[in-house]
Amino acid sequence: MLSGLTMSPAITAAYPFLLDVFGGFQSARTIHFFAFAALVLFLFVHVVMIIKSGLKRQMRAMTFGE
Repeated sequence: MLSGLTMSPAITAAYPFLLDVFGGFQSARTIHFFAFAALVLFLFVHVVMIIKSGLKRQMRAMTFGE
């Protein structure tokens, strides 16, 4: 989240140390992109695992606690 805020000129005007933390706008952009890609991959893998283990059974377990 901080890397996303660092890309905003208004935020970096108020908190210029964020540019130093991430090494500039482009570095913050790169870090933000790879964090996004990792999060999407994490989500995708977990959704596939739920589907492969039985979507109906898993949804019932999550809903009714079985």
